[in-house]
Amino acid sequence: MMAAKMRRQFLIFSSVLALSVASVLAVKAWAETPLPQPTAPFVKGSLEEITRERSGKPFLLVFWSMYCAPCVEEMNTWKTLRETRPDFDLVMVSTDPIEKADKLAYVLDLKGLTGVENWAFADAMTARVRFSVDPQWRGELPRIHFVDVQGRHTAVIGKVGEQRVIDWLDAQPGN
Repeated sequence: MMAAKMRRQFLIFSSVLALSVASVLAVKAWAETPLPQPTAPFVKGSLEEITRERSGKPFLLVFWSMYCAPCVEEMNTWKTLRETRPDFDLVMVSTDPIEKADKLAYVLDLKGLTGVENWAFADAMTARVRFSVDPQWRGELPRIHFVDVQGRHTAVIGKVGEQRVIDWLDAQPGN
C-alpha cells in the first residue's frame, strides 16, 4: 500500500515537472520569435522612399498578394535566401489592401518571413498606386524589382527563382 502511494506521488510529481519544463521551453521559444514588422501603407511616392532609404545598396522589391499562388509559393525562395545570404535585402509589398494587414502578417509569418519589411497598398485606387510604380503595370503578379546600387529598377513579372537572385547579388559591386 505504501509503495503504491509513493508511486502515485512520484507520477504526479514527474508530471508536474514535465509540464513545468515544457512551459519554460514554450515561453523561451515564444520570446525568441522575431516580432512581425508593422505593415506600412504603400501609396504614391512610397517606391521612391524605399529606394532612397537603401541608397547605394542592392535590394529586391517583391509585389505580391495573398491570393496569388505563385507569389506565396516563391516565398520559400525568399526565406531560403534570407537564411543563406546575409547581403539579401528584401522588401515585400502586398497589393492587398492595408486593412488586411493582420492576414498579410500571418502569411508572412507562416512562410518564415517574419521581420521582413512589408508594405500594403493603402489607396482604394490601386491603379493609381500601380501607375506610380510603372505606368505600364496592369497588376500582374508576382512582380519583382531588382534594384541595383545605383537605384535602377529592373522589373520582372513572374517567379524568378533562387539562382537568378544569387547571380544578381553576386554581380553587384562589393560582393
